[in-house]
Amino acid sequence: MKINTQLICVAVFSGLIASQSSVAANNGFSDYWLTPSSQKIQNTSGSDKLSVTTQWVRKISDRSDHLLFRDEVISGYAATNLGSSLMAFSTTYSESEKNAAMGIDLGKLSLYVNVGSGESYARNTSDYSGMDPYAYHGGNFSDFSYSGAALGLDVGRNGHMQFGQVTVEADRLETRRSSYLDFSNEYIYARYTHVERGEDTAGYGIEAGMRVGRLDVGYQELSTRTDVSTRRIRFNWNKSIRDRYWLDLSIHKNALVNEYTDTVVMFSWQRTLGVRQLINYATDIGGETAGEAEDNRGIGMGRGLMIGAGVAAAALVASSGSRAQDTTERVVVNEKEAQHTAARTVLNVFNPQSVTINREYGGYIYQAADGSYAWTEPVIGEVARVSIPAPRFLIPEGTTRRATYHTHAGPDPRYDNENFSNTDLEGGRSLGIDVYLGTPAGAFKYFDVVADQVSTLGTINH
Repeated sequence: MKINTQLICVAVFSGLIASQSSVAANNGFSDYWLTPSSQKIQNTSGSDKLSVTTQWVRKISDRSDHLLFRDEVISGYAATNLGSSLMAFSTTYSESEKNAAMGIDLGKLSLYVNVGSGESYARNTSDYSGMDPYAYHGGNFSDFSYSGAALGLDVGRNGHMQFGQVTVEADRLETRRSSYLDFSNEYIYARYTHVERGEDTAGYGIEAGMRVGRLDVGYQELSTRTDVSTRRIRFNWNKSIRDRYWLDLSIHKNALVNEYTDTVVMFSWQRTLGVRQLINYATDIGGETAGEAEDNRGIGMGRGLMIGAGVAAAALVASSGSRAQDTTERVVVNEKEAQHTAARTVLNVFNPQSVTINREYGGYIYQAADGSYAWTEPVIGEVARVSIPAPRFLIPEGTTRRATYHTHAGPDPRYDNENFSNTDLEGGRSLGIDVYLGTPAGAFKYFDVVADQVSTLGTINH
């Protein structure tokens, strides 16, 4: 078990053109798990009949240790008053994913439908933001699409309950289904999600949170039948409109991959620029008016439209299995891509260290029984060599060696550090496994032992 402590300090500029109707589009709980290291720009316009909210979020990085990416997500929300009813639309778009939802509020009763598609796993939703999908399925990615429907019911004082189901389909994989029950009001929320793959239960998700003054507290759990789970609790304190603080405590467990059994402690601080505009925005929406009932109804609709994508994300993360977990055969190239991704990830982490101390690093890429890919902690060698012990001494029992990885330390005119050496290639041939190399200039190179061919797969950190 290891403890990772991270400090994130983020300055955010927000430009806001506000009307009171924007409350209808945004419930503070709707993006509670959104990565703090994000930038938002939001423009809101509205009238008595129509309110429109658009939002741009740049995800600077995923908060996972093992998977980093940059993404820009554009979302929109529109609600129109139809007299005794309210109709709302929601869309979210990024390079790797898109989804849309529509809902109609008929008073106490609401109906929702949603559709979406994407690559690998769901990123646009905030529900499982920061979770590392490698802990669940080792990068066995596949394009997916989903659709769902739900029924909402207003209960109690400003309370909203929703029950629905989302079906997720992916090429050559079994169909996933998520059934869920969700409740929320201005101060608390709770959701239970049951995930099925084919005819079997794949896992479940639990979320709950409450608001006390300026402090929000949330708990989240995602567990699978293969003994893979993530449990985390978040404390979010809004000290002022300028400063926000997060404290996250997480426990990640994967019985088949030792690297993913760890505890993470993270503290994040966000400072917002453009405070004058934010203060004006708070003043505009802070008071109660005769339209309070309409706004409260809109809060339920806004959150209701967002839930389907989050439930689809639970199905994708908890059940995006490997060939061992699915009855349908996967595309072989996906397994090779997962191997490449594991090698790229570990070299991204350790190649800069190797260059800095001018020592070679090396280890193994291996595949666990659930099909996921992981790596051994690197052995640190010398300036021009690293001796990696036999696989049986490094890779966990019950896993299969797939490749070796190593670096070439820092730039040195005595050696051709930007290319594989003959020793590197012969080592791969003698073991019968592929070889990956990270160079001082940041090249990511690959030796395919079966094809006996060297190629460059791109660049890495250096």
